[in-house]
Amino acid sequence: MVRSPKVIWAVIKARVARIGYGSQEREQELAQLASQFAQLGLDYALAKSQAAQIVRDNGLSRSDNSQHYELFAGISQVCNPLRILEIGTFRGEFTAFLATLFPSAYIETWDLPEAGKGTMKTYVDEFEGHYHDQRANRLKNIGNRTNIQQIRRDSTTLYKESQAFDLIWVDGDHTFPVVAFDLINALRLSKPRSWIAVDDIKLIEMRKSVLSSTEAQRCIEHLTQSGHVTSQLIYKRVGASGRRWRDNERRKHIAVLRNT
Repeated sequence: MVRSPKVIWAVIKARVARIGYGSQEREQELAQLASQFAQLGLDYALAKSQAAQIVRDNGLSRSDNSQHYELFAGISQVCNPLRILEIGTFRGEFTAFLATLFPSAYIETWDLPEAGKGTMKTYVDEFEGHYHDQRANRLKNIGNRTNIQQIRRDSTTLYKESQAFDLIWVDGDHTFPVVAFDLINALRLSKPRSWIAVDDIKLIEMRKSVLSSTEAQRCIEHLTQSGHVTSQLIYKRVGASGRRWRDNERRKHIAVLRNT
């Protein structure tokens, strides 16, 4: 398989990040992540163990070491949601994880349609053509699960929906205006004191794309300052892959919101 320049550059950055990264630095990062979980009232060690066990015991695919798996495992310690909304299905790996973690919950996962205006291909062309593999992956990961409902529509049309959710995961287009629509709709559709988590938060704009930008954080800061939500950031990744940049402002985060 021929790799594109973007993929090659990502591999180079990841390898450079490992230079000088040792066990002591990793332990410091894990301690900081555990502290971030504790501020949310969650136990990171227990969440990490639970997430790993669920993936292992159920033969689930997990191609990403992002800490949102551990975050939702931690949330399961304090919350038993009946209705879950996921914006951004992609491969369906995390959707399958949610369905296994919360077997009694109804999970509604939204992603762009395959054809027409504003298609899945429009979104993921920037992500090196992974579009061509995702239908098969989604079918493999979520095709036979009875507690998952796949919706193939632009998430901005969530304004038409009215049924509330207990737990919401926002991982769609991370640029304005779509991310603003997603956040407002998530807030509107969340029950009081529900959990809303938002992926790929950047604090400093280095390379804006639909995959990550500072625009989500700008929206969250406004919602927080206006008193609509409380918010906290946790590391998206730990280890060398999460340390491509040597200061916390340049790394990716996950935002955790509670509506007030």
